[in-house]
Amino acid sequence: MDRPEPTPEEMAALELFHQLANLSPDNGDRAVMITLRMPNNRYVGDVWLSKQDIENLTDASVGLAAVRDYMDSHPEDATGEPLLDVDASDVKDLIRETEAFLGNGEL
Repeated sequence: MDRPEPTPEEMAALELFHQLANLSPDNGDRAVMITLRMPNNRYVGDVWLSKQDIENLTDASVGLAAVRDYMDSHPEDATGEPLLDVDASDVKDLIRETEAFLGNGEL
């Protein structure tokens, strides 16, 4: 039986499932079970998460929402272009200047 290629949405759901499944160690701390389903109610999987991982995911989702809200209110920053154009020589210069400053307090 040939299976159809997964859609981008299905691939995203599977990626999320695998990321969540690998998040918590299997040490018996099972605070919450999350069930992932597609919009058509197709089952993706169940994931047990520890109390600490639930707290971390909650905090991270707040950060994601804050970034989204900022980008929505500042569309000029949402170009997808890097904010800085940094190459290896820039990094080396910064390291040299930082070492000089920490060594004698001068640049």
